[in-house]
Amino acid sequence: MHLYVVTHKKFICPQLNGYIPIQVGRLFTNVNLDFLSDDTQDNIAYKNNTYCELTALYWMWKNDNSNMNDDIGLCHYRRYFTKNPFSKSEKYFITQSDVESDLAKVDIILPKKVFLKTTVEEKYSLTGSGFKKDLDVLRNIFENKYPEYLNDYDAIMNGKEQYFWNMFVCSKKLMDEYCNWLFDILDELEKKIDIKNYTKQQARIFGFISERLLNVWIKNKNLKSKEYYIVNTDQKCFERIKFNLGVMLKKRKL
Repeated sequence: MHLYVVTHKKFICPQLNGYIPIQVGRLFTNVNLDFLSDDTQDNIAYKNNTYCELTALYWMWKNDNSNMNDDIGLCHYRRYFTKNPFSKSEKYFITQSDVESDLAKVDIILPKKVFLKTTVEEKYSLTGSGFKKDLDVLRNIFENKYPEYLNDYDAIMNGKEQYFWNMFVCSKKLMDEYCNWLFDILDELEKKIDIKNYTKQQARIFGFISERLLNVWIKNKNLKSKEYYIVNTDQKCFERIKFNLGVMLKKRKL
């Protein structure tokens, strides 16, 4: 198992077999954390301000030396799949043994779904992080290039539940299939929208949109999944408990 933990600051990576810290954004800060970095080998590190954690995903796709049947995954900025949503102790984080056992029965490991007050499309625009006009361009790409995904795209965007954070664990083969699809769509989207007047937050569009696209791909492929709670180790105890109680009770918190 290669489970990459994305970070832009120093932290103590879980001392569990298979967990690998990967630094993003070093190209812009010149801060060297002495971790594997997204600006080495075949990379798109220069896009980190707009692609967020996807520069780590791209690095995994192009440079990880796993065999096609090996397990690989991404943890979003010191967030972890856990068996205890109220503790940030690594003793509850999923292990290589858990992953092997789960992926013998399912296709992919994902976070618990988050239930929303609004539709996925409305949520994207209401946060102030994105614009509906960009989603209109995205939908047009599906119409013209990936029409077989269009019904699933509409179902996800008009629904009120979503997997967040671009977190997953699956086989390297499955991840490669996903990345071929994802980065092709994002490349098309980059060509069709102008973000030069966007704020720093709004310019992170491709990272934000990819969170929605992972849901579309999973639905279209009809993948069988195992879900785990996510623990954000940067959160205070109260915040962590409040969030995961909301997820557990399917209370719309976002």
